[in-house]
Amino acid sequence: MYVQPYPGPGPRVTVTNGGAVEPAWSKNSNELFYMGPGGPGKPPAMNAVPFTLSGTSFVPGKPVVLFNQNTLGGGTTVRTTYDVSAEGRFLMNQAIAEAAQARASKINPISLRFVLNWTQEVQRLLTPR
Repeated sequence: MYVQPYPGPGPRVTVTNGGAVEPAWSKNSNELFYMGPGGPGKPPAMNAVPFTLSGTSFVPGKPVVLFNQNTLGGGTTVRTTYDVSAEGRFLMNQAIAEAAQARASKINPISLRFVLNWTQEVQRLLTPR
């Protein structure tokens, strides 16, 4: 994940290169939150990165794991699956285990079926006799 001035100019500053989804700015401090990998055998991790502004430069600190928590997961919505209050409390959307398994099997099926030359079959079916 990186931060870059918009519309610019300015450099792209790397915040983390360990994987990050659903970034969110803190409402009342100089922190940036994001969900990252939780490590072997652990659920995803909520991380916080303190930052400072030095003139016009963004200076990130070291990311800190706040807690590990299963959520709906990145890509399930156009919005983040969590929010942070001004007091620093988290509100998170969590999946129901059975529904999460069903969703995962649809998104990541164990097999795929490819249909080749399907346009020819459609043309054959639509051609009047």
